[in-house]
Amino acid sequence: MKRFLSATLALLLLTSLLSGCNSSNKEPKNTAAANKSAQTDNSKNSEETLRQLADKRNMLIGAAIEPNYLDEPQYAKTLKEQYNFITPENAMKWGFIHPKKDTYDFSKADKIVDFAMKNNMQVRGHNLVWHIENPSWLTSGNFTKEELLKILENHIKTVVGHYKGKVLAWDVLNEVIDVYSLRDNLWLKKIGPEYIEKAFQWAHEADPAAKLYMNDFFIEEKGVKSDYYYKFVKELLAKKVPITGIGFQCHFDMQSMPDMGSIYENVKRFTELGLDVDFTEVDFRIYGYADEIQLKNQAEAYSQLMNIALNFDKVKVFTMWGLTDKHSWVPVTYPEYGDAHIFDKEYKPKPAYTALVDALKKGPVKIDYEKLKQDALKKRVIVPAFEANPVANPPVIDGNYKPDEWKDAVVYPFAYNQLNENDERPPVDTKNISGTWRVVYNKNKIYGMVERSDNKTVSQAATEYENDCFELFTEFNGEVNQIRTLVGQDWSFNPAEGARKAVWSKDGKILEFSFEIPSEKDLKGITMGWNTALTDNDDLTGSRAFQIYPVNGANTSWQGKDLSALKFVGEPQIPSAKEYTLPPFIARKAIKAPTIDGDEDPGVWDNAIKYKLAYNQLNPKDQSSPKNTADCYGEWRAIYDKNTVYCYLTRTDDKTVTNNLDPSENDNVEVSIRPEDKVQILRAIVGKDFDANTFKGKVKAAWNKDGSVLEMSVELPVNDLAGATIPWNLSLSDSDSENGKLKYKLFPLHNASSTTTENNLCELTFEK
Repeated sequence: MKRFLSATLALLLLTSLLSGCNSSNKEPKNTAAANKSAQTDNSKNSEETLRQLADKRNMLIGAAIEPNYLDEPQYAKTLKEQYNFITPENAMKWGFIHPKKDTYDFSKADKIVDFAMKNNMQVRGHNLVWHIENPSWLTSGNFTKEELLKILENHIKTVVGHYKGKVLAWDVLNEVIDVYSLRDNLWLKKIGPEYIEKAFQWAHEADPAAKLYMNDFFIEEKGVKSDYYYKFVKELLAKKVPITGIGFQCHFDMQSMPDMGSIYENVKRFTELGLDVDFTEVDFRIYGYADEIQLKNQAEAYSQLMNIALNFDKVKVFTMWGLTDKHSWVPVTYPEYGDAHIFDKEYKPKPAYTALVDALKKGPVKIDYEKLKQDALKKRVIVPAFEANPVANPPVIDGNYKPDEWKDAVVYPFAYNQLNENDERPPVDTKNISGTWRVVYNKNKIYGMVERSDNKTVSQAATEYENDCFELFTEFNGEVNQIRTLVGQDWSFNPAEGARKAVWSKDGKILEFSFEIPSEKDLKGITMGWNTALTDNDDLTGSRAFQIYPVNGANTSWQGKDLSALKFVGEPQIPSAKEYTLPPFIARKAIKAPTIDGDEDPGVWDNAIKYKLAYNQLNPKDQSSPKNTADCYGEWRAIYDKNTVYCYLTRTDDKTVTNNLDPSENDNVEVSIRPEDKVQILRAIVGKDFDANTFKGKVKAAWNKDGSVLEMSVELPVNDLAGATIPWNLSLSDSDSENGKLKYKLFPLHNASSTTTENNLCELTFEK
């Protein structure tokens, strides 16, 4: 419908394309004989297995397995009928195959390889070098560099040699890159980077016919990590290292769907280097209960990924990390997730299985991902950029806050915890973690300051990003970058060019930083992709409790996704090479429609995502909400049922004013919606229903007695909102004096250029 944006426009267009047949697959027409022939062919095709269809396309369709699963008749039957490729899930890893220094145990891996040979299947060796699942004799041994080199050579040549001619491909290196540097593992510490080239050399010597790969996660889309991989692999190829290709693991979360266009472009650039790209560990895990809609969406995702593979001659492997939901690593690793595979727990094919079969029958479908992206972008809401003002005298980066140095900077809050997909509010107790940030610039150098409140600082966690820290995520001229400073330390290592400095105050409450954009002489008028984050970890043995950002999202900025923008104020303003659209806020499907009476119905709002009204847009210099939450504070959540959106808002205010002659100057809540071309505003003064309005649908607002809770409903002119996205905004106003002006007006997002509701829109998506 023209008046609504589809949150999954590109997905729907893509699905439509994938559902159509290529001309080469069209059925014969116009004669009874031809129709009969077509029916016979269709009947025959409907019985073809994944394996048969993959064989026709010279593809390998695979599953990762454990040897004991083969003892289960139904498992073995499904495996040999549906797949022509097997990856041992664990049996070839060091801890299993090389348990003692002078002892190898090939029994479990042999069982898998023998099954494959018996059933005319190929095998992927997984893996020769990894940073975990290593035996204690290796990790605890105090070996010299020379000794460790000999151990590694012996292991690789023994294992690869044992399976020479039986294993088609090896994951020589598994997960050896950590975002933008080599992973700090046993081999790097004791041997240095040379172990990588030697591992490939030794594997090649042991079996010259075997294909050799680097395999990793979070490199499927273009981003910081995949960019580093691309540069690193180019260096290996220049050194004539015998690397065949790259393994994209492809472990995906259906809560945050991958960007298929980005995956396509990423595959394209790697294959243009002459490398194979294998999809090695595919699964799409589902959060909570897998209902019909979720399984349909999962099927579409599997189909789209397979179609990408079919579009490239050098993508011939599509292996899934598991065969059935009965035997799955997902619920163990992600306790609230499951249903990731194409066969259910009873080995019944799921919609994802049928989708893969259909994709193999019809594909490849040629798709212009860039056009899909641009078409979808035209109808998206572009949230205004954060602003960096120019300064003639840049601040001194010394960790000592001097107000005069930062008087030209706009203060923005860290407003959303992106580690919790069900509750994106920052901690209610601001002492736990809270903060603000600001930036200015001088020529090509950016200067920033962070104010941080945290009741406990952790800086000894083994994994760097699990420590209390501050991170910046940028995109400029197509290059994504991430830099990090742990509390009390300078910027961590990063290969990007440009001078940079980070200095904390002794108590960790203030950070001052700078970094240079060396490709530019002056940033004036430029807009770049931008995000920032404060990380909080209060448990040395655990993981991050919070990672708070200025915008909502799913913690994907390190991949170059869901970035906002930073505008360097100045004339002329240079058009941005890329439009940055923030993730929509989410309205989940209602368990049942609430009664709009100001009293919370038990259970009705339980599945709604919680958001904070974090930005005071009445103060152009400091857009953070009041530090004293008693003065003015608000949170909100939304659900929907059929064509009606429901919103639940909680409000804290030490004084309620409702007698101003101008309704907009009273304490109130405003909802802004653009169902067509014009924004319509619905206002509910505290204690009252919506003001008189011309909105076409039914609307209602109801407060509880003390004005701390507002429930509201807005009917929109469609049959069902599922999957749609609307331009939307929400604000909470606070006026502490009669016949006076508003003191605060709190919104979900920033807007440095305007406080006009009509111009300051974000988006609300109605989850399928």
